[in-house]
Amino acid sequence: MKSVSVFAYLFLCLFVQKVSALEIYAEVNPPSVYRLKSGELQGYLQAYVEQIALKTGTDAQFRALPWNRAFETTLIKPETALFPTARTKEREDQFKWVGPIGVSFWSFFKKKDLPLTIETLEDAKGSSGIGVILGSAIENHLRKRDFQNISPTHSRDLILRMVLKDRISLMASSQEVIDNLLTRAVLPEDTLVPVYNFRACYLYIAFNKNTDNAVIRQWQDALDRFKTSGEMERTRALYSPSFNREKNVAFRYLSDLSSNGLGCES
Repeated sequence: MKSVSVFAYLFLCLFVQKVSALEIYAEVNPPSVYRLKSGELQGYLQAYVEQIALKTGTDAQFRALPWNRAFETTLIKPETALFPTARTKEREDQFKWVGPIGVSFWSFFKKKDLPLTIETLEDAKGSSGIGVILGSAIENHLRKRDFQNISPTHSRDLILRMVLKDRISLMASSQEVIDNLLTRAVLPEDTLVPVYNFRACYLYIAFNKNTDNAVIRQWQDALDRFKTSGEMERTRALYSPSFNREKNVAFRYLSDLSSNGLGCES
């Protein structure tokens, strides 16, 4: 009987070890996630997810992949997760969700000197082209609204070059991403300017659909404590010395746990 109990204990240990291991995919998207020359991933969202993995005792292996590949892999491969992922209506039943860990405000950006006015979403359909990340929530949102002038690619740097060379007139992204792109390219901060704001989305960690609900609850509880304890705010400040909670509207949205479960504006 004792040998049976020992066998059962060892089996349980192996099982627990299995479910506590997780492969987590991140899209390199500075400043929230970026890669050092050593290959190590850094950034404030990367730090958030690393902290939650640590608090839950998860053996997390992080990998940077192009967005579309990371998305498709997480859909079909057990014990995987992906961040940052916009929680759209179309994706709701494809994953299990922990978050939100961020907010993304979507806008169309143009060259400062381009004589183009966008007053409605429909107006953007008449532009010479809109650069988007392949497989992104922004691409899906625009295609669903019958946009025919979308130019999808894996690289935001490439989209920036296309806009600057007048191959397309607009880039669909967030102000944070644009600011970082221009800084890395050593360009003036007003090289690209927002011309129309069209959506806001909460960002989550998306887990493979087969992930145990107990794991999701454990991660969500750890994230909630990470927020309410002030750790999230302190971690965010480490990556931006000028960070000011009161001036950062997106961050303030995350502090209220009533945002849990919210996705994108219609």
